[in-house]
Amino acid sequence: MRRIALHFAFIVYVAEVLNELFKDEGMKIPVSDFKDLFNAICSENDHVDRAKNVLIEILEELDANRNHIFAEYESNSGIHAIFNKNGLYLTIDYINKRLGEDAKQIRQAWMNQQLTLEQKNGRKIVDYKAITHKKQNFRVTQVNPEFIEEQGFNFSRNYF
Repeated sequence: MRRIALHFAFIVYVAEVLNELFKDEGMKIPVSDFKDLFNAICSENDHVDRAKNVLIEILEELDANRNHIFAEYESNSGIHAIFNKNGLYLTIDYINKRLGEDAKQIRQAWMNQQLTLEQKNGRKIVDYKAITHKKQNFRVTQVNPEFIEEQGFNFSRNYF
């Protein structure tokens, strides 16, 4: 969304400049309409929301490769996620490796869009927490259960 927002900001700026230059001629570009247009394009275009699409890709990958999910038994092929009665957690290590240099920005977008749950770390609001699962400690990000359900995923043991 940020990429398209920069283009729209430029268009609005040009429209305001043109309005100022041609105000004596009676030219008036309705700048306020651009906001409605921008919101309409963003709501219709899922590709604009890269962060959401990346999370959906991760969930699809985990759904296809459930051996990377540590639920009842520890995975021999690497732990990318943990599933327990409280929900699905993505390991920070996996997220950072998967997202690379975009990890911080995408994780912040997930938290802002409530795709992952906020946690308190002292006075700061963060997207991670430490959990213990089967006597092992992990730093994880919890995926919002409502988002998982909304996207049609079910990681419960009944679907393994």
